[in-house]
Amino acid sequence: MEATSLTFNNDFIDVYGRGGKGSIFVWASGNGGLVNDHCGADGYVNSVYSIAIGAVTHTGKPAFF
Repeated sequence: MEATSLTFNNDFIDVYGRGGKGSIFVWASGNGGLVNDHCGADGYVNSVYSIAIGAVTHTGKPAFF
């Protein structure tokens, strides 16, 4: 099971995180694009409450880091 701590006491976190503004969780979506993997297969990235952010090089190719 992934990240059970993220589901712990959600009501309290949603209401009181950041002074009542809710909480922001940040995690890496990965480097899988270099091998034709899609980050949308990740349940966290695929959530309507998430924004997936990637990186590209100066030539517009996927960045490897």
